Amino acid sequence: MEYTDLTRITGYSGMGQTQILGLSGVDTGAIIDAIMELESRPLERLQQKQEKLELTQQLWQEIDDRLEEFRDQLFDLKLRATFYQFTTDVGDTTVLQASASADARAGTFYVKVESTASATRYESGETIGVIPDSTTQYQNLDSRVTPVAGTVTINGVEITIDATDTIDDIVNKINSSGAGVTASYSDTTGKLTLSASSKFTLGASTDTSNFLSVFNLSDAPMEWDGLNYNVVSTAHVGAVSTSRTLSSLASDDGVTFTDGTITINGTSISVSGTDTLEDVIDRINDSDANVIAFYDTNEDKLVVINKTYGTQGISFDDGGTGFFKVMGWLDDSTGNDITQKNVGNSAKILVSYDGTDATATTYYSNSNTVEVDGVTLTLRSTSTDYVRVSVEVDTDSIVQEISDFVESYNELMEYLYNKLNEEPVEDKDWEDMTDEEKMQGLLKDDASLRKIFNDLRAWITMRVEDVGEFDALWDVGISTGENLGGDYENMMKGQLEINEDTLRDAIQNHLDDLWKLFNATEDEDGADGLINVLYDKVWNYTKFGGYIDQIAGISGRLAREIRDVSDQIMVWAMRLQKRYEQLYREFTAMEQAISYLNMQSAWLAQSLGGSSSRSS
Repeated sequence: MEYTDLTRITGYSGMGQTQILGLSGVDTGAIIDAIMELESRPLERLQQKQEKLELTQQLWQEIDDRLEEFRDQLFDLKLRATFYQFTTDVGDTTVLQASASADARAGTFYVKVESTASATRYESGETIGVIPDSTTQYQNLDSRVTPVAGTVTINGVEITIDATDTIDDIVNKINSSGAGVTASYSDTTGKLTLSASSKFTLGASTDTSNFLSVFNLSDAPMEWDGLNYNVVSTAHVGAVSTSRTLSSLASDDGVTFTDGTITINGTSISVSGTDTLEDVIDRINDSDANVIAFYDTNEDKLVVINKTYGTQGISFDDGGTGFFKVMGWLDDSTGNDITQKNVGNSAKILVSYDGTDATATTYYSNSNTVEVDGVTLTLRSTSTDYVRVSVEVDTDSIVQEISDFVESYNELMEYLYNKLNEEPVEDKDWEDMTDEEKMQGLLKDDASLRKIFNDLRAWITMRVEDVGEFDALWDVGISTGENLGGDYENMMKGQLEINEDTLRDAIQNHLDDLWKLFNATEDEDGADGLINVLYDKVWNYTKFGGYIDQIAGISGRLAREIRDVSDQIMVWAMRLQKRYEQLYREFTAMEQAISYLNMQSAWLAQSLGGSSSRSS
């Protein structure tokens, strides 16, 4: 650092400025700067030491981050689900599907689905809207949409629909139109049917009426019955819209409606005449009644289904509001329950390990998922025969998990090894280096880092005795070479290799022993497995107040050294400021003295010159 940088520390702006003092002709400012530059070198060394300490602290934080990332991966290896991964194969996926958890076991069993689970369903015993008779005028068919009179095109023939036309009138107009289509209306079903011996078209872009919407024909399919092609209203013509208010629906049905509260499965739900049907359905679904409610557009009915499967019914109370009478759940005159019920059922399956009833175990469930020995079965349909379910160890996934761990271990050890052995940059001045170049070599042969490296490398040769078939990493194909110590360089650098054949054999034939080698616990097995040991090591390095925190934390050794050097820098800065002021005073005095002597010399010269003139 140049001495002029001291102004950043001392705040003394006069320092380092070149000055000409007095009349001596000597650049005393340059002399002061040269002296100060020489005397400031100890301060420059302190500043460089401080920067090295800060960069070293930054390096240790980087090491801590890498170790924490590695620790997270180790945690995944502590999970049973990492080692116990299975694939399933089902003989008939139209009957059931299967997925295996970490608690499953490899093998085959057979399942017969005698019944699937279903939920109890209630729906209106009669339609909500009133089925109109054939004498009803077109303009009054407004329960779902507002009728618009005009034209409609059927099989290319334009037919005019007037507002005052009755349904009978419209049927007659179609039949006499020459469109080749026969229309009929049922007072019982409330649906219009259009028939022809060949396919026909409905509607055109030039139509001015909404006839197709009013008669619920817009989405109706054309179906062949063996004699004719038919298009039938998807819902009766009096079917309602969910945007209708309860008061208007009650008025259509001749039912008295009163604002109040209904109850479903013991849960109270408020209803009022200004509520639309959609409002009430949303309120039911948002409540704690544990049901799903919806309006069946085609059937014109309110449907409520239990969320819970099984035979459990649905309780409901009108509360005197008239709501369930309007919905067709209660008889208008008697108030009796007229709902159509489809009682739910529980699932029943037989599980056999030889595919016969003689060895079968029965399982029941109020859902269509049943767990059998760690395998979750999702039921889709019943079956008359047993369906095979095979469970196999997912060797590929487990090999990949362990390979990823070994790769991460190798990367970490290579990083630590390089930090311990990298040489500092020697061919550049400190102030010309980047931060990365300055950090290079800062931890070369660092005792604390070497302890971490040696601890992690020593883990390679650890043994876990008497917990299972395997005692060490090399027993399952993980080593520094073909044999332990077979590659000296790998051992020195802490690098591992995998013999995949050996590892696969351990997974397929000794999975429980492999699990214990890595994850045995002292409390249960008498010794800690290798992953547990390694995890504890890394945890002790990275935890708050741990090994690295004591070195590079906010109260660690490096932080204390940085604070000490900072104090020394301030002392030196003040000392140099005082030294500068001292030099400035001394050179100023010297300039003043020289100036005084020059004045005396000039006076003497002048005096002597005057005397000579008088003498001549």
